[in-house]
Amino acid sequence: MVHSKEYELSSIYENIDTLSASSNIIKSCSDEDNKGTSSGGQVYRVVAVALGLLCLLLAGLIVYLFVAHLSHEKTATLQKSLLKSEISDLEDQNKNLTEDRNELEKELAVSVSKHNSVTEERDNLTKTLFETQDKVKRLSEEKDELQRTLNALGQRNWSVSSGSAYYVSTIQDTWQAARRDCQNRQADLMVISNPEEQKFANQFKVYMWIGLTDLEVEGTWRWVDTTLVTKSYWTEQEPNGARKENCGNIKNFGSERSWNDEDCSKQLHWICEKRILQ
Repeated sequence: MVHSKEYELSSIYENIDTLSASSNIIKSCSDEDNKGTSSGGQVYRVVAVALGLLCLLLAGLIVYLFVAHLSHEKTATLQKSLLKSEISDLEDQNKNLTEDRNELEKELAVSVSKHNSVTEERDNLTKTLFETQDKVKRLSEEKDELQRTLNALGQRNWSVSSGSAYYVSTIQDTWQAARRDCQNRQADLMVISNPEEQKFANQFKVYMWIGLTDLEVEGTWRWVDTTLVTKSYWTEQEPNGARKENCGNIKNFGSERSWNDEDCSKQLHWICEKRILQ
């Protein structure tokens, strides 16, 4: 702003100097005309007239140039103002466009993030779908296999209850021989771990061996799967056989507490158990 004012003042001074020069030229021309008049010579009059006309022409040219300079300066100033206004508008537009671009970049980032999340979720769902289909196929195959197993067990006098199949022998033998027979059938002597299994075993109303023994440590009764007895159904005053009776059986099947300890060499029926559902 300060440079602009200095420039305008400089222009005004230059214009004043130009007008002063024009005035001096006209005055000089006038003096020459007067000088010619006073000499009285014809030649001098012609020269003076010519010089006067030339001075007038020169003065007119100077005035024209001065007016043209003022007009050009005014036009340049106006153009400069317009350019400043256009620059300001362009800067505002650039600022707005920059803000719009930044906003669009944010929206793009959000859209890309959402797209990635949706893609990841789709991939997870696709993976879950394939896994579920595999599980359904496997379960269907297991069901078919289980049905075949149940059909085969039913044909061989096995009973099914709570995920296990049970076989009660039609002959009698020792506890060790009974267990070998169960193992040959891919089973083992029955393990009783809850009231439902105890009730199920009693319903056969058979005096029979179960998978219970203290052969390893006297007085420490374990099941054939090596687990300790946690819930027992011993008949009152049982077990009572000390070292002579180390194998368990179901004897008093008319009572919930039907277990009895017996000499393992005694020949009894037995019950085998095979897990068909893990």
